[in-house]
Amino acid sequence: MKKLLVATTSSLFALSLSAGMAQAGTADCALSDVTANLISGTVDATACVGELEIGDTEWDYNNDVLGDGNPLLSELNNLFDVNYDWTFVNKDENSGSNAGFDAFSTTKSGTWSVDSALDGPFAISLKAGTGFSVYLFDNLTQAVSSGTWSTLGIENDGGKQPNLSHISLFKTTTSTCTDCEPNPVPEPGLAIGLGAMALGAIKARKRG
Repeated sequence: MKKLLVATTSSLFALSLSAGMAQAGTADCALSDVTANLISGTVDATACVGELEIGDTEWDYNNDVLGDGNPLLSELNNLFDVNYDWTFVNKDENSGSNAGFDAFSTTKSGTWSVDSALDGPFAISLKAGTGFSVYLFDNLTQAVSSGTWSTLGIENDGGKQPNLSHISLFKTTTSTCTDCEPNPVPEPGLAIGLGAMALGAIKARKRG
């Protein structure tokens, strides 16, 4: 059995599904562990799976991402019961070169960002200790390029929240973005200047 946490418009609920891989870790992921930034604010993940333990009978791979032929890349559709064409973007595990995906921090929480905005479903995997949790973002109508993450959905052997080992990004070829280029929010100085111009125009009209 694996635990898949999904969001509805009214509530959050845990859904247990019979599947070939199971939840082996003791921690439970939460949708708020990973967020994405929108123009209007932030959104939590749509669904998450975890904690899963690497090298365990429930996850028979030596890693969550790169070991044994990119296992997570081939299992994302099964984990989230979706049908997308996935691409592995990058695994960030140091503070140096990040190939367009910047997210690593040697702490329990941090931020993530991409050079090219994501305009369709994507997934982020957080690996810490011997376990990992995966977070799906689906049905977004705005392109996103940044957000936050936390390892709260993972526990180490001592039952504590661990520091991040690495974070990985997967994206799809599907685009759900209907508001990809929203009108930018004016800078404060620009907004004041536009307001002054409008007020001047009103006064001039009254004088005329």
